[in-house]
Order: sequence, then structure tokens, then C-alpha cells
Amino acid sequence: MSPANATEIEIAGGEEGDKFEVGKIYDVKLTTGIEFKGIVLAYDPDPHLVIFHILSDVKIITVVSLSLRLRLVENIVGDSFRTIPETGDSMNTRMVNENFISTLTYIGKCKDPLASKERWIDLSGLEEKEAIAIREIESIGVGVTAEAQKVFNDLSKTKIESIGVGVAAEAPKSFDAFSKTYPIEQDLVVEILPVPVMRARDIIVAANMALKKKIFAQKISRATNGAYFLMDEKMRKVAVFKPEEEEDGCSRKGEKANREVAAYLLDFPKDSEEDGFGGVPPTTMVRCMDFKGDREKRWAKGSLQQFIPNKKWYVHGERSDAIFSIQDFQKMTLLDIRYGNTDRNQDNILNKEGKLIPIDHGECFPTEFDRYRLDWTVWEMAEIPYLTEMVEYVKTLDVDKDLEILRTNGIELGGRAVFVFRVQHMVLKLGVLGGNVPKDIGHLLTHPLSGGTSESLGTLFHKCMTRNPTDVTLLMDSLHDSIKGVLQWAREERVLRREIKSIGVGVTAEAQKIFNDLSKTLPVQWVNKDILVSGKVRIRSPYHDDCVTGGTATARNQIKAVLKKVRQELQLGTGGN
Repeated sequence: MSPANATEIEIAGGEEGDKFEVGKIYDVKLTTGIEFKGIVLAYDPDPHLVIFHILSDVKIITVVSLSLRLRLVENIVGDSFRTIPETGDSMNTRMVNENFISTLTYIGKCKDPLASKERWIDLSGLEEKEAIAIREIESIGVGVTAEAQKVFNDLSKTKIESIGVGVAAEAPKSFDAFSKTYPIEQDLVVEILPVPVMRARDIIVAANMALKKKIFAQKISRATNGAYFLMDEKMRKVAVFKPEEEEDGCSRKGEKANREVAAYLLDFPKDSEEDGFGGVPPTTMVRCMDFKGDREKRWAKGSLQQFIPNKKWYVHGERSDAIFSIQDFQKMTLLDIRYGNTDRNQDNILNKEGKLIPIDHGECFPTEFDRYRLDWTVWEMAEIPYLTEMVEYVKTLDVDKDLEILRTNGIELGGRAVFVFRVQHMVLKLGVLGGNVPKDIGHLLTHPLSGGTSESLGTLFHKCMTRNPTDVTLLMDSLHDSIKGVLQWAREERVLRREIKSIGVGVTAEAQKIFNDLSKTLPVQWVNKDILVSGKVRIRSPYHDDCVTGGTATARNQIKAVLKKVRQELQLGTGGN
């Protein structure tokens, strides 16, 4: 866990400093004020560890974690090492030896790199081995009796470290405050994103405290892939952990975890404590130890997402989607179109006291155009035009900035997925800014499932690919024109359908105007010349407030407001067809 004053790593000095390589030299500055120059001896992107040889007379090696932790160890031989305790503070080795990187500046390369034999270090299981080494250092009682050693071992189970003998009265309080930020015990849930997700701190701390008390994770039985509830000390669910090793249906392990994290990173406003635009719960990448309580203790990498309690909003296929606001619904549709969701269904749409929360985004950012699933295309709200707030949001989106955010956090979608992501971004902008409703755009993506009459995105891509098999620029231009044409056709067809529905045989001018005004914002149609319906709401002649029945109170009030406006206009003589 990083302290509040730790900054993101900055690498300067040109292209040569963009990545770690053996033999490169960096100038490193820590938040404690310590500075040193060091040669990279080894680098492992997972679990993000780099080992420096400090250029000084002191023969030590510094192990620096890219999650902003630094530890000092003695010279390493093979994969063996021992943590150096601070003089007089051996009981608090883990606390006093943790510093944080402030800046990292590239200097150059060694003219004569160290021999491979001297710089080869096996980093596998480094953090776990270090923790064991620390425990061994603390438990070695030099020259003590067996009885004394047992006394030490039993006392240490109750955190003997926290007992300050002969310290000032305020010292224990300072120690406790420090320990909340820098846990003295080894964390069992460790965030490994290069740029930490600040809103995930509380759930990581809560899960750590529970696991240390042997409150293990609960497997989610209905999940397609491996998924577990992590608990807090009071046995309350705080997070959902999805280990990479239990992913199914992907070409390589980790794809779905990366996509879960990507969905949050691209939805969440940078440097803000507010909710993301689409409402994706805080999600990060972690390494978790002993979360199942197995005998074999080893690290498992995967995505960690805040747990959201859900109040069921559908029963036996009967939806009650009217409980959600049009704002929340439209934000979800923008999210799904932008990410290319291939599995949006009622089970991953949560109801948090009436607020729509979208989850399960491991099936987003696909590599093909023919696997989309967007069940919301059949919702009545899918035929309502996008609100101004949504249109303005789409104008701000930049696919290149999105990809840079992912790269900064160590997430690479892969060339094919990046291309599909760019096309989905094109579809979103052409559709929303062109005036299409969610249903139009959703049908363009899901045509094989929806049974519509327009061409699907996959069909358009294959046609354009046939015409431009090698030139990506021409292919994108061709796709742009084809997508624009299909969406325009969908808009024209929708207007025609509305006009057909608006022909009320024998209706009055007042009734026709009521229909016209309602249809600007709501799906509405005639039952007969005296009755209109909008969803589950019925509006009967003579169209007074007491003639509006059924549906929700919110829907009825919205319709009553339109009726009032029409009556006022007709009385003033400003109405008409």
C-alpha cells in the first residue's frame, strides 16, 4: 500500500529509459529523501520487481518493487537472500525497511555489463521467501534456552511487536496509526497495478484483516469462471476475487482479469473520489495468498472488485427495468457499446437501491465482431433518444487516450482486440452523435441474435475487408461510411414506424397532438381511437389526469406533465398538428 505522499514513477532521459533492461543505470529518489544510483541486475514484470546493484562502496543489493516498495537484502546467491535488519530494530524489520519511490530517472547503460553468472537471480516467489526470511531473523534467539524460545514463539502469536517497553506514552498510539498504513504483518492481498486504484484501498485492507484471522473466501457457485467472495472481520462480503488460473474460454490466462480492470480504469475519472460515469465498481489487480485456506500456500493473481449488494429486480424472466432511471440505463448502453460487451444480461445488472450497477466485464474488448450480447435492446427505454448529458460525454471520448491509460497500467489488449475496440468507438460516436437511439446501435452489433433486418457490424466488416484486404486506413474509411449508412437507415426506419403508429383513425386533433408530443420522449402507440399506451401506462379519452392509469408513478407523472402542456397550448391557440 502506498502512502499519500508517494508519487507515480517518472522515467526521464529519452526512449532508452522507457523500460527496465539488465545493465541500465537509474538515479532513484525515495520519499524518505534517500537517493542512489543503481544498475539493473534483474527485472520480472510479474510480480513487478526490479533488482538494483547500488553504485557505492556498500556491498548490498536493493530490491525495488514497482508497486512502490523498497527493501534491503544482503548479496544474493542463486535465489537465496537474507533481509538486513536495522541495528536495534530487528523486531520491526518490515516496518523500518519499507520506503517508497518518488522519481526514477534513466542515466545510461553500463559499458561493461556484469557477467551473466553474477547477475542471474531467480525472482520466483521472492516476496514469499522474503517474508519467511524476516520471520526467521525475528525468531532467532541467540544462546537462548528451548523454553525461552517457546516463550518467544507463543508471545509472537499475539503481536509482541506492538508492545513498546519503556517507550513514551504517545509512542504506542503513533505505532498503531503507522501500522494501519504500513502493516507489520505480511499482507495476503497485495495490489499490483503500477498506478494504484485509490478507491480499492479500504476493501483490500478489510480483506487482509479477515484472511489473517483465517476467515477464508466463499466460492460463488453460480459463476461461470472461478469467483470468490472475500469477507471482512465481521463476515460481511467486501469484494469479489477472480483468479486468473480459474478462467475458462480464453486463449490465455489473465485475459478476463485484465478486461475486468480495464472496464473500471476507462470508466473512472482520474484523480477523483466520485463514481465512474457508467457506475463500474472499483476494480484492481491483486495477488492473493491463502484465500481458500488450502494447505499449499501460494500466490494467485486476479481481479478484485468491490462487492455490491443486489436487490433482485426480475423473477422468472419477468423484468422490472422501470425501477432504473433513464440516465443509468443510457450510461450502461454507452459502456457496453464502447467496450463491446459480449455478455450483458440481467444477471450482471445489479440493483443497488434503485441505482443500476453494471458488473462482470471479463467478456468485453472482444477480438471478433459477431459475439455481442446486449439484452437491453428489448427494453422500452432503448427506444428513447440519448439525453444531452450522454451526447456531451461521448464527444469527450478519445480511443487513443483510452489505450494509453491501459498501457500505463500494464494492460495490453492485443492487436486484434485494439482494432475491434477502435471500430466500436467509431460505432458509438456515429450512432450517438448522429441521433440514433440505443436500440438502433445495439441491433447493429447484435443482428445475428436480434433477428433484425439491418446488416450487422460483422457483416459490414467482412464486406469492407474484401474490398480493402491490406490497407488499414482504407478499411477504416470504408467501415466508417458503411456504418454511417446503416445507422442512417435505422433512424429513417424508426421515424417511418412512428409515423405509421401515429395515424389514429378518427381521432381528434387534441388526441393526435398528445400522441405527437408524447412520442418525442416515450414509446407510444394507439390501441384504438380513444386509448393510447406507453409501456404499461394507459391514457384514455378525454385525456385528463384521472385518465392516466397503470405503470409506475414516475411514468404516470411524466405523461401527466405532457397532457398539461398540450391543454395549455390548445387553450392559447398555439397547438396543432
